[in-house]
Amino acid sequence: MVGLDTFNRYFFCQSIVYLTSVCSFLNIWLVVSFTFERYVAVKYPLSLQSKCTKTRARIVVSCLTIASLIIYSPLTFFSLPMPLGNTSTTVCTINPKWSRAANVFNSLDFGIAYLLPGTIIACLNVSILKALTKVS
Repeated sequence: MVGLDTFNRYFFCQSIVYLTSVCSFLNIWLVVSFTFERYVAVKYPLSLQSKCTKTRARIVVSCLTIASLIIYSPLTFFSLPMPLGNTSTTVCTINPKWSRAANVFNSLDFGIAYLLPGTIIACLNVSILKALTKVS
């Protein structure tokens, strides 16, 4: 749009791929933690104050952040700006040297960033619904 092609430059390519993956992971797992907190509030309302504290919330957010930063660190090796064919244009793509590892990583990522948290959220929400319909 403006003529700046920063995404396809060496440092920016790896950084943007890494940070978007870290943020995506944090997004879904923070939703899991909020859903779990709602589950505790509905299922065990009397112990909510003792179980869901600000300190625990900070610990959970810190642990998730540290975990995501570590888990997605290989992405800095997997992505690389490379020339597009015989042109002077570069694109941020998978480093051919790491393509096999990147494919394995993507499969594992699907499990820990989509399948597992999605299943947990669905199960917790079903449990919340069951508890709420019992009360009604």
